[in-house]
Amino acid sequence: MIYIMVNRVMPIQDAIDLAIFLVETAANYSKFTPGDNKIGGPIEVATITKYEVLNG
Repeated sequence: MIYIMVNRVMPIQDAIDLAIFLVETAANYSKFTPGDNKIGGPIEVATITKYEVLNG
């Protein structure tokens, strides 16, 4: 099953929330995989839009 989560009309805050969710999910998943955790630490998000060069 293929599902496209991101579309062109997604509000910027929803895109930020989705990015954080995906990073947290990957970090939490890695806790249960064998070996050292390769994902972790604080999450920082920056946005780039056609109206603002860098915001983060």
